[in-house]
Amino acid sequence: LLICSCAGWQEFEAGGRLAEQGDLDGAVTSFREAVDADPQNARFVMALHETRIKAAQAHLLNARALMEQHDATAARAE
Repeated sequence: LLICSCAGWQEFEAGGRLAEQGDLDGAVTSFREAVDADPQNARFVMALHETRIKAAQAHLLNARALMEQHDATAARAE
């Protein structure tokens, strides 16, 4: 077992777990914290960008589904 106390790694790993669980918004938050801790880490930056795109796509799909259900208020909130 290798434990790294490098800046941002705990947040990065938490983001990965959250993404695997489907919590993309939580993953974005964790990845952003990892990038804040180590802005030069390309792995952190790429994970943040990729997850932000996935989260945006999920929100858009959810909003479209809500619009099809004629729930404009919930769609706007999404």
